[in-house]
Amino acid sequence: MDPLETPIVTAAKLNACKFFLTYARTEDNVAFDGDGLADFLFGKPYATYVRLNREYHADDGLHWHAIVTFSRRYQGTVATCFDYLGQHPNIRVIRSRKHEFFCIDYVVKDGSEHLAERGIVPSPDIEEEKRDPWAEALQCSTCVGDFMSAIESSAPRDFVLRYFDLLAFANERFNAPSSYVPEFPRDSFTVPAAADEWVNNVFLIFQVRPSRPKTLMVVGPTRLGKTEWARSLGRHIYMCGLFYLGAWDNEAEYLVIDDISFERFGESRKALWGSQKELTLSDKFARKRVVKWGKPMIVLCNPGDDFRYLQDKRGNPILRVGELNWYNDNTEVVEVHNK
Repeated sequence: MDPLETPIVTAAKLNACKFFLTYARTEDNVAFDGDGLADFLFGKPYATYVRLNREYHADDGLHWHAIVTFSRRYQGTVATCFDYLGQHPNIRVIRSRKHEFFCIDYVVKDGSEHLAERGIVPSPDIEEEKRDPWAEALQCSTCVGDFMSAIESSAPRDFVLRYFDLLAFANERFNAPSSYVPEFPRDSFTVPAAADEWVNNVFLIFQVRPSRPKTLMVVGPTRLGKTEWARSLGRHIYMCGLFYLGAWDNEAEYLVIDDISFERFGESRKALWGSQKELTLSDKFARKRVVKWGKPMIVLCNPGDDFRYLQDKRGNPILRVGELNWYNDNTEVVEVHNK
């Protein structure tokens, strides 16, 4: 496996742990020296090993080859990160343990001068050969981009065939739910007494939430502050226009559904509406997921858009009498008409 047959990195950013560098045509740069280059590379954050040689080519001058490895994924700008004394190297990523030792052999091949070495020489032991790329990806990654790049490098087949599953996992693991800061405090709103009573019963009285609290449905025209009020009550999950499981937060105190049509809730609608303590959730883009819940929900909608007025194209009610009664029994309806 000739290291020089590995593709040169062309992406704008680097994101790998091991690199093979070639500084070409350096014969005119009299200041270019092995110890200086080795110290420069080993001085990079988290560098663990550097080895380099000097090689003469009759046709295209003096080349320097260098191996540099890091204890975690090194991220830098390709255009400048390994430039030394004005010389920009060709950068190749070392993809595997086996590939790394091919590169080490190449650096000390016949016809080259082994000039400098820094750090601990990697050991080709059996356990290292059996390394788990998935474990490495988890250990070295701090964000979605790191993880996806690591899998793309170490497990390209999985990256292609399981891309959306991997992305969903990475988003859930690395993207902490952002905390929402309400524009106005709760006590700045004037709300109907029924809404205040619902909030008191569900959130405030002795901090003991009733078992399976009713859903609060706030019905009113636009620009009355329904959304800001609903989002001012505490830590919550907010979904607007589409039920999206990626926004789910197990630590939230309640769920806010804003302008999502009754039909687009999907199969989880009734379980959420009834504040079931354990339910199975899914959406168009994610696999089914079992969650512990039993928490309240606030539904925000405009007049005529709630479950009480649902009709098909022929004007017939969509909900059967039994279903309609169930939703009525599990809903606190509050209608607002002005600020």
